[in-house]
Amino acid sequence: MRGLIYIGRDGRVHWCTVDRDKLLPASVVCLCLFLAGLVLLFGCSALAASPQGRKAPVTRSVFETMQAQAAEIGALNGKYIDGMLAAQRAGDFSVAQANKLLTPSIAISQADSEVYSTLTGIVEHSAGKTPEIRDELAEGLAKIQTAATIGLPRQLATIIRSVGDARKTLPAVKNRVQRQALDEKLLRIGRLAADITAELKREGVIK
Repeated sequence: MRGLIYIGRDGRVHWCTVDRDKLLPASVVCLCLFLAGLVLLFGCSALAASPQGRKAPVTRSVFETMQAQAAEIGALNGKYIDGMLAAQRAGDFSVAQANKLLTPSIAISQADSEVYSTLTGIVEHSAGKTPEIRDELAEGLAKIQTAATIGLPRQLATIIRSVGDARKTLPAVKNRVQRQALDEKLLRIGRLAADITAELKREGVIK
């Protein structure tokens, strides 16, 4: 029997005992979500409605790229959690310590989920439709973009900050090779969040 860390409805980290043979690794789940995201991305094309005040329209491919980057953050974070749980099972630290050590990665997961959801909303409302349908979707897209202007900077900043917090916990992992692999995943997450932030600024979605 093995232990599993999860987030409850109360927002706290919990530990439960599970049958290892029946446990679906978080990395597999994240991979499935990532592949599902890719199916969504390649299922549509055309131009996005431009944020108010832009001189040129933003192509949907720009938002689709950022959406794929957000999906990759989720997949990498899932693999990072798997690695930390493996270190805990190896005896590097206790269950109680694992709860604390995984706090930054939980923050990354929650913020990334919001980023991905917002970008998905923009993509879905920006599909290449007839002028009449685009007019009907305009109000919904405007609301999403307003939420994006307010929420995305905060959520992306949370991801970047949490990456720094997570890297501070890595000395708890005793295996040097495993520790380096986990650090590389965190660095990649940070770069992706920074890239999304920079692209949103270039497109005029955020300041």
